[in-house]
Amino acid sequence: MVRSRCRRMGTAHPSSELAVWGHFKRLNEAEPFLAIRLALIQGAMAFGLFWVGEPRGQVPEEFVEFPASFLGLFDEASVIFLGYPLREVVWSGEWWRLIAGVALPPSLGWFAFSLIAFLPFAKVLEERLSRIHALAVYLLGGGITLTFDFLTSPTPTAGGLGMVFAAGGAVVAIRMSDSREKGVEPTSIPTSAWMSLLLLGGLAWISTEGAVLLAQSSIYSGMTEISPTPLALALAGVTGFAMTLPLHSISERRMGEDEEDPHGEEIPVSRGGGWKLALPAAWMVLLVGYGGYEWRRATRVDWTLWRIEPQLRRGDADAFRIAEGLLTLKPEDAFLQKRIAVAHAETGSYPQARDLLENLSRATEAKKGNKTHLRAEALRRLRAFRLNRRDSKTLLPWRHSGFSSNYDTDSLRLLWDRGHVARLQGASDELATVRTKLMAAVEQFAPASNRVSKELSNEARWREAMVLNHRAYVRAELGGDVRQASKEATIAVSLSPTAENLDTLGWVLVKLNRPENAVPLLERALLFEDPDSAGTIHYHLGRALGLLGEEEGSRKHFGSALSFDLEWWEELDIAARCPSCLEVESSL
Repeated sequence: MVRSRCRRMGTAHPSSELAVWGHFKRLNEAEPFLAIRLALIQGAMAFGLFWVGEPRGQVPEEFVEFPASFLGLFDEASVIFLGYPLREVVWSGEWWRLIAGVALPPSLGWFAFSLIAFLPFAKVLEERLSRIHALAVYLLGGGITLTFDFLTSPTPTAGGLGMVFAAGGAVVAIRMSDSREKGVEPTSIPTSAWMSLLLLGGLAWISTEGAVLLAQSSIYSGMTEISPTPLALALAGVTGFAMTLPLHSISERRMGEDEEDPHGEEIPVSRGGGWKLALPAAWMVLLVGYGGYEWRRATRVDWTLWRIEPQLRRGDADAFRIAEGLLTLKPEDAFLQKRIAVAHAETGSYPQARDLLENLSRATEAKKGNKTHLRAEALRRLRAFRLNRRDSKTLLPWRHSGFSSNYDTDSLRLLWDRGHVARLQGASDELATVRTKLMAAVEQFAPASNRVSKELSNEARWREAMVLNHRAYVRAELGGDVRQASKEATIAVSLSPTAENLDTLGWVLVKLNRPENAVPLLERALLFEDPDSAGTIHYHLGRALGLLGEEEGSRKHFGSALSFDLEWWEELDIAARCPSCLEVESSL
């Protein structure tokens, strides 16, 4: 009995081996042959991304109750690790990602939903065409989606969904050919497959629109969205249609040539339809032309700016010539104009910076309130979101990113830029003019009553504190009455002790040469852990500690400031006071 038990434990049961082999054999014989194998590969990648790609850090509240990675929102490092084609990583030299991305799925949710359409379409496609022709349609669909989105879309993409739309377009071509043949019943496709295709297109549109809203959160969480655009999917569908018409005709002709009637005579086959052969060639020429146009219209500027960004910060003359050449081609690109103006200011070319900023201010005022302009600017900013991504492993601080406040082009922000250019240039009249405009800009938010008392509502107290804080900060930053700024900042803190208000009061005290009073306030402001203001607070604390003679603590906070979003004029001051703090970035 003991020997029998040992033998059973040590030897696999023959029936289990046969069962495994039977499952493998049935899978190997299952149709559609190619689509099932592509689906297995995509499913493995989608599940792996779902398993390891959960966003880390700050995630929008809408995704707390539901796995964000199921919908296509992932941790950026995981997306890069699994080979997805982020533009900036590809630009750094990892071009293999464009090939790998052709078959990658956007997410587990997208993949699961796409199978409802893909398998029925693929079954018809592989029955009516050769496998090599069907594979060509799949790969072209994925490649067109990936290429078009790579050239035009601000968000990372994947070609897996393009295969589904290409298969759908191919089935439309087959059904159209069948309907033109007498006595041939058009191929039947489940309604669920067509509905799934329409819903996937709608979801792609929603994801594209949502990318703009998610981008501001992404800067803090390292979250990225993988989503093909509706236009790229539509192009993949048309590509499948255009390629299948001639392929289907060739396949049907060969079948007709091989068949014989009962009397042994060859069945006649139609030789017409030369236009079907010209259609895919014309379509591919059109796609290449459109892709080239989109490259020049949008992506070329992003790629060039990404490539010369480190040289611009170092004041390289060749980089400036390239950037100004781009501006000649794209004079309406406010983002590019602002970046060049900041680069001039950083290198001491104040007249050039002033002229660019004034021109940009006039153009911005002329478009103020235009919803189309606001949307275009949001998309433009999103396209340059990852300027700080140098390669798959190197991510520079936020102030190198397109979502840094240094790249804002709204009227208020441009006034701040002009004010600091005037301050650095020593243009006192211009400085006074800008200071007046800045203080007037927030007067509309002041509560109707000028009384500061406990009788004010919470909203009125907050608005009063915001206005006072803004006035105090303008005076402290741009050469105003610092003692008046101290009074205003003190009242603002008593009304609303937020990180920004505490920081302003601390900074005013630094300007009044009272660092020993400033340090506790600035340290308290840091406890709020507000990523929007953390860089500036660290900079102010570094300045305060420097006045106290604590050089090591000052350098530490300067270094921390450089890891957050930081104003360009603050970075300039750090470079003058602590050149070694920027050595790591300047070497890239």
